[in-house]
Amino acid sequence: MTLENQIAKWSLSAKVTSTAKLGSGTTTIGTALTKKEWADANIIYGFEIKANAAADVATLTLETGGVAKTDAGMSVTRWGTQTNDVTGNDFEGVTIPTMAVLYGILVETNSANDKYVAIACSDAALPDIPEMQPNSVSLTALQDGGAYVGTVAFTFEDHSDAADDIVTCTVIGKTA
Repeated sequence: MTLENQIAKWSLSAKVTSTAKLGSGTTTIGTALTKKEWADANIIYGFEIKANAAADVATLTLETGGVAKTDAGMSVTRWGTQTNDVTGNDFEGVTIPTMAVLYGILVETNSANDKYVAIACSDAALPDIPEMQPNSVSLTALQDGGAYVGTVAFTFEDHSDAADDIVTCTVIGKTA
């Protein structure tokens, strides 16, 4: 697989109109659309995890793309067609090469989720999210990449309504 146009984009801003007695006009507050490109990225993979029951846990090994499940009833889907691929294959069914440098990780929770998903990273340089609510997005884009290794655990809330909740993850990086 050959990658082209490897990019992350983000922005958070709003136009505000002054309510001051002598104020007039609008001002934009926040950040403009920002992007980060990685010309040497050669690994990208993604997957969707669907909980089967309360407190289900799926743990991603960043280097391999492999996902370990605590509940055999959980599903892991890659590329929309590879169901229950926990070993880590790309969209062509080829084993993902070992990642040495992480450039970014995107985590999204489904809008139809009923409960939160906790995200715990074994590498202290990556953020933990104690309660990622339904219909949320978290992007960590590392400016220069890093040799972040280890695991990311996705723990569905310990509540019966968490069954069938979904989290989607996309990872980009490169081999050594």
